[in-house]
Amino acid sequence: MPERIVWRIITHHGDKERLLKWSLENGQIALGWNLVGDLSNYKSPEAITAAVVRLDPNNRNKHVSGIQLWNFYRKLQTGDLVILSTGGRREAVVEVTGGYSFAGDKFENDHLYAHRRSAKLRSDLDADVLWRSAGGADLALGQNIRWAFVQCGTPVDGDTLPN
Repeated sequence: MPERIVWRIITHHGDKERLLKWSLENGQIALGWNLVGDLSNYKSPEAITAAVVRLDPNNRNKHVSGIQLWNFYRKLQTGDLVILSTGGRREAVVEVTGGYSFAGDKFENDHLYAHRRSAKLRSDLDADVLWRSAGGADLALGQNIRWAFVQCGTPVDGDTLPN
């Protein structure tokens, strides 16, 4: 099996446990910045950032929104592994099982974040062990540990996933 890319997502900055529980119960991972709408309407991370700046000028993370959303939309692939973190703790590992979707008006009924990918729990993988195997805080070029969604710097061997 080819190498797998490992990502880390902080489940929510306000109510971390709620989104963690929601993600595991619904088989989805999600990101915010909902006001930009469906990401398939954008051609670049810069275009997304410009939209967030225009639509949500008070958002304190607006200048780093575009690259995170673009990576979630375009770079995250089926089969990639995502460590779900509540910020201080790495809680679980999921495997991406489907493409990007925008929840649109439906997101208010179940959660705050409208940008979504389907994912299944990998209970056979330890989040801390995977984090260390994937380089941990040595992130991929251009990533920042303070971001909600980041790519780890070292892919892992799909045949010998650490557990």
